[in-house]
Formats: sequence, structure tokens, C-alpha cells
Amino acid sequence: MLSAKKSPSIVICSASMPYYDGSYDRVLEYEAAIGSMQGLIDKWVGCKFVFGGDLNVTKYSSCTVPPITEYVCSANHLRWCDIDVNSIVNYTFHNDSVNNYSLIDHFICSEEIVTDSSSVTILNDGDNMPDHFAINNTFAVPHITTYDLAEQKCKANITYKKLWEKADITLYQSCLRSHLSNIVVPVHSLDCNSKNYCDHFDLEQYYRDIIHCLESSADSCIPSVKIGLQKHWWTPELDEMNMRCI
Repeated sequence: MLSAKKSPSIVICSASMPYYDGSYDRVLEYEAAIGSMQGLIDKWVGCKFVFGGDLNVTKYSSCTVPPITEYVCSANHLRWCDIDVNSIVNYTFHNDSVNNYSLIDHFICSEEIVTDSSSVTILNDGDNMPDHFAINNTFAVPHITTYDLAEQKCKANITYKKLWEKADITLYQSCLRSHLSNIVVPVHSLDCNSKNYCDHFDLEQYYRDIIHCLESSADSCIPSVKIGLQKHWWTPELDEMNMRCI
């Protein structure tokens, strides 16, 4: 991660996607890898992202994997970076023995750091021994806001829900009791009747204090999950494995 005081932090990730051969198992593996990318985006809300490496698919492929990638890109405002039209070669993977050449290495980045003039350069270096050429790109980091403001803006557009079915209710009850014990109870206002003066301000404050205790205890003890992007890569088999690990 690259942190800056006057701009959002940038998370740079090296991606190496599973080989795609059209089989059902390979699709699941690819979706799981995309899910890991989404998990990083959810974890570092407010940051900008650069995913680069071997995606193992071409950008305009007709297979079932790219639409999933495009969905994640659209939901998170990510953008594929195009190859420089003046590049000497138009492929990144090469197997000279079988004449196999393909463009499967890419950059996928946050839209804000990709300019119209930026493009990916394929580094065709004879000293590069692997069967993948290195790729290079230049990004623009805008100094338009602070990380805190960007984080608040992103979180304001994201809705979370509490997973009460996975919560430790005993812990929640203990935390709630601790918070409630610190509330000042307006006894006179609660005991008011037509003969006594009622301070409605005290009652309103008492109500707000109780709500604050409930919310604070839930935030501390109840796990939450982001609403919106469905995890298509999750399967009943993974759910069963997850339960075994808990």
C-alpha cells in the first residue's frame, strides 16, 4: 500500500489467475480468485486499486469468465488498461515451440488514476526468461481530497447488515449491560404525572442514550457484511467447509 496525506492511499496487488479451460471446476476457481479481489476492495474502503498480472483471459473474450470480471469492475469503478497501439508486440504470453501467443496479462485499476493518455507498454526484453513479457503503465494520483474524506464518501454509499445469526449473543448482552449501566436515569421525569413537572428534554436524552448503547454494542459484538455485490463464487460446498473451520 502507498499512503499519502493529501490523496487516497493506493493498494497495489499482483494478480495470477487460475488457468481457464472452459470446465466447471476452472470457472469456480476463477470466480474464487475474483472473490479474493473483491474482499481486498471491501477491506480497504476509500483506497484506489491497481491489480496487475496474469489474468489468464483476453479482454474481449467470449468465455464465461470475463463477464464476471466486468461485473466486479463495474461495481467498484475499475477499468481495464489498454495496450499501447505503438507497442512492438501485441501479446504478453508466448510459447515459441508451438506458436502460441496471447494477450492475457493486464492492469485493472481504479478509474480515477487512469488517464486517457496512459496505456500499457509490453516490455519485449530478450533477457526476460519466463514465457510472459513484463508490462508497464503510468498512473496519475489526484491530489483532490484526503484519505479520510474519501473513506467517508465511500462508506456513505455502502450499506451493511448485521449478521445476528452468527453473533455471540452472550457477549452482546454483557457489552450492552455495561453500556446501559453508565446511563443517567431521569427518575423524576419518568415518574411525572399531571401534578409534577415533566422535563421532556431529559426523556429525549434518555431515549437517545439507550439507542446509542444498542448501536454501540451491536457495532462492537455483531459481525456485519456489505450489501449489494453478491458473491457468485460462493457455493454450498464452501459454506460447509467454512462451518467446519469455525
